[in-house]
Amino acid sequence: MTGQIIDSKYVTVVLQGPTCRGDGQPENDLGLRAIQSIRQFLPEAEIIVSTWQKDSVEGFGDCFVVRSNDPGSMPDINGFANNINRQLLSTQAGVQLASRPYVLKMRADHALTSNKITSIQEYEPGLGVEYRLFNKPVTMSNLYIRKATKYPFLFHMSDLVQFGTKEDLLLIWGDELFRKEDVFLPEGKNNPLWGNYSGPTNLMHVPEQSLTIRLLNKKGFNIKLPYLSYINYDYVLLWEKILVINFNVLNWENSGVIFPSRFTNVFYALSTIYTEEDLANIRKKVVCGIYSPSYLYIWYNKYIAYSLSINGFVPLMASLLFKISPRLQAFVRVIWKKLMSTNR
Repeated sequence: MTGQIIDSKYVTVVLQGPTCRGDGQPENDLGLRAIQSIRQFLPEAEIIVSTWQKDSVEGFGDCFVVRSNDPGSMPDINGFANNINRQLLSTQAGVQLASRPYVLKMRADHALTSNKITSIQEYEPGLGVEYRLFNKPVTMSNLYIRKATKYPFLFHMSDLVQFGTKEDLLLIWGDELFRKEDVFLPEGKNNPLWGNYSGPTNLMHVPEQSLTIRLLNKKGFNIKLPYLSYINYDYVLLWEKILVINFNVLNWENSGVIFPSRFTNVFYALSTIYTEEDLANIRKKVVCGIYSPSYLYIWYNKYIAYSLSINGFVPLMASLLFKISPRLQAFVRVIWKKLMSTNR
């Protein structure tokens, strides 16, 4: 679905995070590419670059710059870094400074190819009033809104590119930094081996889930996910209703945004996200009052079909290897990455 395109004179664009200046060669300066694309397709927009003290903003012209002290990452047991607080702080600092009523949040390694992402819809009168979160639905791409029937990470909105009113984006991004206990399992607890989509990790939520669950709980929903891929019927029903009522989701290919290739060149990952068409079908059933998620299929896919596939076998074996020896698992992961030409 699309909505009304907002005139760029009412828009602030917040480029958040590292400025991605590359190796000094103009063709590798992603930050400059992002700013040039904003000036081309949103010519009257205010541009705020929200980055870290150490990052270069040379040549960014009349952009407003806000620098924050890097809050650092929270390390996971598998060696990966959870950067939720970096993303939260850099987005928050930029959105707070916005002087326009609408804000587009994006990263410096993205670029625009049109103004399509700066569209706003209105809530449908009378539909799902008890599920509404915002003043107006927030627009975002479908990278990576995980589809419950394919990859059951519930309450997993996209955090890459978002467009909405300043007030609504601050509702998502305006809170305090996350504490370790907000995102990691209690000591001694582990994600289950069977039906595990993530391999060895002590995360209770991935960043997208952390943001969404905090938002929903602020609005009075009592969401508690005991681990990443936890599912139950009520949560599936709640999440899909909230998703179709509160978000204007655009297929990434037609969103007017260039995403880094690492987000778009993995076929399996792209097959696990909702499309505009998926959400339109769910919405029609919600409007008619006949919507019921295919929970049996979700359960079957998680615990049988996925777990017995190569995509499920890999995280299962990684978790088992990690229990035997974290060093052995790390060594095997390096070999696997080389064989599969992947970054994960």
